[in-house]
Amino acid sequence: MGSITATLACSQPDQSSISAAFDLAGSNLLPPSAPQYPSTGSVHSIPPTLLKAVGWVESGWRQFDNAGRPLVAPDFGYGIMQITSGMPGAFGNVRGSIAPASQSSVASDYVYNIAYGAQMLVDKWNSTPRIGNGDPSVIENWYFALWAYNGWGWVNNPNNPRFARVGTPAENPVTFPYQERVLYLVRHPPRDSAGNPLWKPMKVTLPPAAVIGKNPRSFTPQAAHREPVPALSAVYRGPAALSATPNSTISVPVRVENTGTLPWPWSGSLAVSLTYHLMTTDGNPWSTLSPFSKGVLSFAQGQTVLPRDVLPGQSVPLHVSVKAPAAGIYRVVWDLQQGADTWFSQQGVLPRAAVMHVDAGVTPTPIAAASPTSSPVSTESVQFVRDTSIPDGTPLARGTAFDKGWLLFNNGKIAWGPGWSIRHVSGSSFGLKMAPLTSTAACRALNLVVNLRAPKRAGTFTGVWRVYDAGNTGVGDRFTVVVTVAGTNGGPTPTPTPSVSPTPVGLPSPTSTPTPVG
Repeated sequence: MGSITATLACSQPDQSSISAAFDLAGSNLLPPSAPQYPSTGSVHSIPPTLLKAVGWVESGWRQFDNAGRPLVAPDFGYGIMQITSGMPGAFGNVRGSIAPASQSSVASDYVYNIAYGAQMLVDKWNSTPRIGNGDPSVIENWYFALWAYNGWGWVNNPNNPRFARVGTPAENPVTFPYQERVLYLVRHPPRDSAGNPLWKPMKVTLPPAAVIGKNPRSFTPQAAHREPVPALSAVYRGPAALSATPNSTISVPVRVENTGTLPWPWSGSLAVSLTYHLMTTDGNPWSTLSPFSKGVLSFAQGQTVLPRDVLPGQSVPLHVSVKAPAAGIYRVVWDLQQGADTWFSQQGVLPRAAVMHVDAGVTPTPIAAASPTSSPVSTESVQFVRDTSIPDGTPLARGTAFDKGWLLFNNGKIAWGPGWSIRHVSGSSFGLKMAPLTSTAACRALNLVVNLRAPKRAGTFTGVWRVYDAGNTGVGDRFTVVVTVAGTNGGPTPTPTPSVSPTPVGLPSPTSTPTPVG
């Protein structure tokens, strides 16, 4: 089974899992349960670095917030790719316009969210003027599609005088058009805690603003940098740091995932195995490596054969015996070998490095398995995420009927099923004492919409509800309605619904979905 399926959880996935999903989305090889774009159309692939950069600009690769709730921006952009159109609460639509099951997956499942974002980007490619020869493997040809993903029109036109271009798009993003921020990151990827770039930097050339003009139209880019579908691609999951005593041997768990288009055979002349290179910290482990590269102390060590063939989208856990050198700080660089003399890093695949501390006085720390282990916090649980309509404190006319939306998240281990309900527990009921709860799987979100009516007298009114299971036991967070009915003179301060999701870190302005072109 591929790790894409195995790593779904009720909390933030690790960066390696996210990277693998982006790679497979670029090749349109995610599981059939995720949205697909037609491989027979004008776009048969998306440069993976482009998708990764979009996801970083949108959310910093965050599907969940720090409290483990689905990430929802103030404008109702959801998850890693900040999907807005069709989602609950977006553009004032409490129910959203796409199927509830898709809404739940966009909010809760990082793989589905990434696939949905890739599909949207392809839609923007198809609805904007063609660039160059229309080859989707050329990064420059995506300039208009990126623009439209965030907002088509003057808002992101590079000629708009609001873009002062102060510093770099990473340092001062609001002074650059959206598409320039994405393309800057294509060339300047962020790094993880061990210093690994999150993707292989790719060269890219921006079009002159004069070529774009005030009314964007087709043009030929000055340069074309291609990122075709990779036949060989891999993601490595392992500890970010290792510790050992001099001249000892430690066993390190590493999970490798095939994110290319070719299978990895475990036997024969093209058999694939996992090796490591030991390097000093002054070498560059993310380049094309050879025994003669700067900083390489030993090349292709600890060869570990695959236990079986590994197909695209599948992963396999391995344990590699790593021999520690003399005391010091080193890098252990994971790299797959094919056949007798070909390494993936020599074919353009980004290797992954771990820092290794070797000290005679250090007791090696036991190393946990490389697979993510996030799991729901309890058997039954309910998290309130945010209001999708009528936020607390909303003023209403007397007797007004209104649809109230609460976004809830099942972060428990079992589904909310038959016999589950929401019940009024205190304050004003607004005409709703109890209602059945839609069945919702573990680790999935539910946009709960109910019809209420404001009181016919003036004042500030608060109602509180809670989920009850089939055994009549209250579960998880309580959620509220607070409205101010016209005619009140003062009154108590509205009590906010708890645990509202914060604005995503690093987002100067969460994206909204653009108006279609033409």
